Amino acid sequence: MTAALADYATRKAQAQSLIERLSTALEAHQIEANQSPKNWGYSGDLGAFNNELINALDRVGGLTASEREQYRL
Repeated sequence: MTAALADYATRKAQAQSLIERLSTALEAHQIEANQSPKNWGYSGDLGAFNNELINALDRVGGLTASEREQYRL
């Protein structure tokens, strides 16, 4: 295995771990939002968060142009 592929494998494992943690954190964020149902800040958090996810998916070729527009709010 080349150094580039080894580095890729390490970074992919890190990304997978972060995605799992993100899912857990998103559930905790939902619980907090449920406790403050009139607080629009939680919705704003998710708007910014979704834009970052769109950018991440776009970097790895995971979205078409029409999907990028569909998900942007």
